[in-house]
Amino acid sequence: MATGVTPRSAYQKRHHDVSHHGCDVTKQKKIQAINTFHVGELAYLLGKLKAVPGGDGTLLDRCLILYGSGISDGDTHNHDDLPILLAGAETAP
Repeated sequence: MATGVTPRSAYQKRHHDVSHHGCDVTKQKKIQAINTFHVGELAYLLGKLKAVPGGDGTLLDRCLILYGSGISDGDTHNHDDLPILLAGAETAP
């Protein structure tokens, strides 16, 4: 069952509950902790992919990873200036 709780993060509460922070500094710090956890998980994945040899580079060199969000500010449901990151090279043979 999906609970919306981020496992192993510093804040064990539903993400959606704190994304509507209403400029409450405490809630903003909680959503920041969740986002920091997610980016840390991404860094872990990228590190693992980079550590695997693949052809003339690494597995990461053979991938294209898209990480981001469909919303830039959960409090206002703003969809402008979306945070998006591309990682890897995706070099085709």
